[in-house]
Amino acid sequence: MAELGLAPNDIGALQKMEWARLNAAANAVIEKVNGPRQPSLGMGAPSGSTPRIGMGPTMDGRIIPVRSFYEGAPEISKNVPMLIGSVSEEGNRMSSDPTEAKWHATLAEVIGDAKATALIAAMKKAHPEKSIRTLSYGVSGLLVRNNITRMAKMKYDLRPRRSLLLLHLAIADVGRRGRVAHRRIGLLFRQRETLRTGDRQHAGGAEAGKENGHGLGQFRPHGQSQPARFDLDALQSGSVPTMVFDNKCRMVDDPEGEVRKLLIS
Repeated sequence: MAELGLAPNDIGALQKMEWARLNAAANAVIEKVNGPRQPSLGMGAPSGSTPRIGMGPTMDGRIIPVRSFYEGAPEISKNVPMLIGSVSEEGNRMSSDPTEAKWHATLAEVIGDAKATALIAAMKKAHPEKSIRTLSYGVSGLLVRNNITRMAKMKYDLRPRRSLLLLHLAIADVGRRGRVAHRRIGLLFRQRETLRTGDRQHAGGAEAGKENGHGLGQFRPHGQSQPARFDLDALQSGSVPTMVFDNKCRMVDDPEGEVRKLLIS
């Protein structure tokens, strides 16, 4: 409100304001409070011990008393079943098209030369069918997977039971003109045509479209009645059972686990 020159309680003026001006004011405040952003690998990257403000809820100690799923799972949701998931190329910049050397240089700036070399080698080994461009998008997806795995463990520690389901949507190589958007809703309602994007299609097109609604539709509040091929085991120490939607839908223990752990080693 101060950035816009408004009184703290002038909600009427706020409601009438053009969205572009609101957005510009919010971004200006974010930059002033947070300070310069340090180089990072993208969405899901660790932000340090000091919480950064942004377009989302802010812990005020009264309405929002805890940073849920940062310090721990909130007690209030102890008995609430939870679906949590990610996409293999989550949060990437579709405009970038790096060479392997450029990709390596970008990674090395943040994680060092040795780890950048190891990460690229591991990703190429895990997905030899994908181009360098698509593999580079996958780093952000691995960061998000690290976050959701950590969040899932917090949820499990709050109340160990079969009421937690991790999801992973695998994306085919997006090609030079491909554009990948969020398609979980299309999968959930078996809208196969919505899975098409750009000149490519999600790897989990027909098969995932057929199986996703069936599998998720039977995710009961008490965590039972799963189809046999989607049988869920509660998280155990060192295991992360995950439902993967790909050309072949399946349960996998910690898909790409070795690769994602390179980012937290």
